[in-house]
Amino acid sequence: MDMDFESKRKALLRNLSSQKRETMIKRKEASIKMKTMQSFESRELSENVHAKPAVAVYGAQSFFMRSFLQSIQNLCSVQFFEKNETLIESCLNEEFSAVILDMDEPTDWRLSTDIFTTIRTVLPGQKFAICTKSLHNTSVETLLARGAIAFLKPVTINTLMDYIKKGLIPCSGH
Repeated sequence: MDMDFESKRKALLRNLSSQKRETMIKRKEASIKMKTMQSFESRELSENVHAKPAVAVYGAQSFFMRSFLQSIQNLCSVQFFEKNETLIESCLNEEFSAVILDMDEPTDWRLSTDIFTTIRTVLPGQKFAICTKSLHNTSVETLLARGAIAFLKPVTINTLMDYIKKGLIPCSGH
């Protein structure tokens, strides 16, 4: 009787394991389909919603960042990112007229540099601007040499308007 019970138990466990595997595969397939549909929907939505070009801004929450975002939101459609992975993923799925990176603490300049390198590798024509207190720093000089433009802090609304008028930061209507 113990052998009969044990063989039934093993068969039941194999059956449950197989069902679990099938369920996980189905969930994964459904998740991929959902993400694909959401990606298409968000692209369509972003194409329809953004009358003016979208600008991606990366940095840590700080007084500078809050002030900068308030200034630029009146001029462009802005998406703010605190996580480098999220920004990179968004740049691959959406079109931004420019990506603006903070290079000073509390933002980690290494992550800003990684963002620049990753996006520039995949999207060589992407425009970049960096916000920095000093132009005399190796990481800033490297990004400038590779095509980024610099906003020297503090960034004023007049500075932003000048860059927009020169076409360095594309924002429609200005």
